[in-house]
Amino acid sequence: MKKIGTLILLFFVFLCFTDAKAQIPNAGFETWISDSSATGWLSEVDTVVLVPLKFKCAVKTTDKHSGASAIKLFPYHLIITAFATDTIIPGFATIGGINFNILTQRIEFIKGVPINARPTNITGWYKYTPVVGDTCNVLVYLRRKGNQIGYGRFQDKNTVSTYTQFNIPITYDSASMPDTIDVVLLSSGTNAQLGSEFLVDDLAVVGGSGIMPLEALLPINIYPNPSTGNFNVELPYYNDVKIRIFDILGTEVFSTLSNNNLVSIDLSDKSKGLYFIEIDNGYNKQIKKISIIK
Repeated sequence: MKKIGTLILLFFVFLCFTDAKAQIPNAGFETWISDSSATGWLSEVDTVVLVPLKFKCAVKTTDKHSGASAIKLFPYHLIITAFATDTIIPGFATIGGINFNILTQRIEFIKGVPINARPTNITGWYKYTPVVGDTCNVLVYLRRKGNQIGYGRFQDKNTVSTYTQFNIPITYDSASMPDTIDVVLLSSGTNAQLGSEFLVDDLAVVGGSGIMPLEALLPINIYPNPSTGNFNVELPYYNDVKIRIFDILGTEVFSTLSNNNLVSIDLSDKSKGLYFIEIDNGYNKQIKKISIIK
């Protein structure tokens, strides 16, 4: 049985402050599944896509900024005889997922980990030993419902022999609250060179407060209530609002995504009784009750 929590609505809150630092898993690279797989990070390919494909792009290193370890990334020489492939893949590590196109040898970074804040910056510490022509990169993607709404990038082509801090400002093209963050570490750019080494440690998220519109906190009006099954949901904030309705046992009986101030709902075919309406506007979630009478 699903459990539906209660919501305490604070009408005077304008800023929703969240500690976003915990949003990057294993940010100091202190825990490892194996010497080539940091906990919470994907840095190797082990799959069958037309042909078996297996390679790794990172290892644990004790050359660290703090703690016991850091991550070291390096390019990989990919040879697939069946496809006449002979190319160099940038070393990568991501807290999201990847799509690897075996025909083009291109890697697409997807998904990420949940976040409920709008960070302003991502910081970290790095060392870099490039082969001439190579460039290290750190990419940050903020997404909402799979769509990118924020982005940041750091890159360097110079040798950095002692740990140095980088700072990545995040640029947003939407006022929406992201629901996932992906951080991608790359040993190289488009001109990957064998022998380049990129070390990263102590990542952190800065400025994890989410600016919440006042309308997102205002009460929602449900009428008529009780209802014979046809009723309205009046939304003071109506940008990509998800509405779900559950019966008393927690079974979902209705769902919709709305961008309208007024949503008309027909549950006249449902049994009489008490139903719970969950309204999620991306900033907060409210639970309302509706009684259906016959």
